[in-house]
Amino acid sequence: MTAPANHNSPQTPLSAAEQALRAWDIDYTKRSDGTIFVAGDINLWNKGLTQLPDLSRVVVQGNFICDNNELTSLQGAPASVGGNFSCNNNHLTSLQGAPSTVGGYFSCAQNQLTTLFGGPATVGGGFWCKYNNLVSLQGAPTSVGGDFECYANQLADLRGAPSTVGGDFVAYDNKLISLQGAPRAVGGSFWCERNQLAGLKGGPLSVGKEFRCHENPLTSLEDAPERFKVLYSDWGVYTSWEQIPDALKPARAKDEEPRVEAAETAQDIGVLRPAANIRRRTPKGP
Repeated sequence: MTAPANHNSPQTPLSAAEQALRAWDIDYTKRSDGTIFVAGDINLWNKGLTQLPDLSRVVVQGNFICDNNELTSLQGAPASVGGNFSCNNNHLTSLQGAPSTVGGYFSCAQNQLTTLFGGPATVGGGFWCKYNNLVSLQGAPTSVGGDFECYANQLADLRGAPSTVGGDFVAYDNKLISLQGAPRAVGGSFWCERNQLAGLKGGPLSVGKEFRCHENPLTSLEDAPERFKVLYSDWGVYTSWEQIPDALKPARAKDEEPRVEAAETAQDIGVLRPAANIRRRTPKGP
């Protein structure tokens, strides 16, 4: 490693962060306020780490990756990450110590988390907390610019979920008995299949793409979103409220005009395609 000209002089003891960065052959700049700036990435994938060195004064412009280690805590993580932050496949039981701001996606999949307290308050991209032991979404960011993926957990409801999600909201394969706490609007698709939902009360009012509620013990589609492009259910696939049978509509809507126009993709997906043939999501997260 070629040290930048403004590294500390040889007479000044190096901090734990500087020692670690030099050992990992990562260039950095130490600023006058003591902050350590890394212009590129810090990739600690599969290094056998049981804890992080104290990187709390480090600002990372690129990505911070610490997947596939033996971490039980994020204490010592960088203060801010401009790119993506990924801590998948560790033994984390808490997100305490995570950066408060992440410019890209934040992924904490395949850990032992039961809540999201301690995680970043602001995430510019997606937030992926799938394959944990979550019983609550409390502590999640209030707003997520990309996808929010919380599938394959132990959630009974969605309280604590972000209030706005720019991409998809994915919550299948949980133990949901209620959609209470779901965002009011989802820019992409909303996935809540393979749960224990008897009703859709509390779900989003507007979904930009697909609303997927099949493989639940529903008795009607009352409280389904007012706006959607495609709705997948065990009764069939619909592209507007006009296509939904009256018996499945809320009583107040049976005599109303259709709430949304048919999606332009109706011919592509086919109406009333059996739920057994509905495609499954290919996860976007790591």
